[in-house]
Amino acid sequence: MRAFLCRYILIVLIVAMLGYELRARAVLPQRSKRAHLGPLGVALVAFLVAFAVWTVDLRHIVCFPDSVFQGHAVWHVLNGVATFNIYMYFHPIAHPALPLSV
Repeated sequence: MRAFLCRYILIVLIVAMLGYELRARAVLPQRSKRAHLGPLGVALVAFLVAFAVWTVDLRHIVCFPDSVFQGHAVWHVLNGVATFNIYMYFHPIAHPALPLSV
């Protein structure tokens, strides 16, 4: 139960930070010019879907140990997608002179 609470608090903090960034974009016009909102939106959706998958997997609602689809693995993949998109969002803000190539 304690691990669930700690993870829940971590997810809430991450979503709050992403929400704060969305609000900061409305207040600071120079921030809006340097980065597109797309990666941040993808990161927010990926974090929320990862949290939902993790909760369903933790409660063993859809738990099939022999299945190829494993909730914990999906959680890792979605968090990786979210982290990559957060990097793609903040890269032009932190390093405006560096070109971004993927």
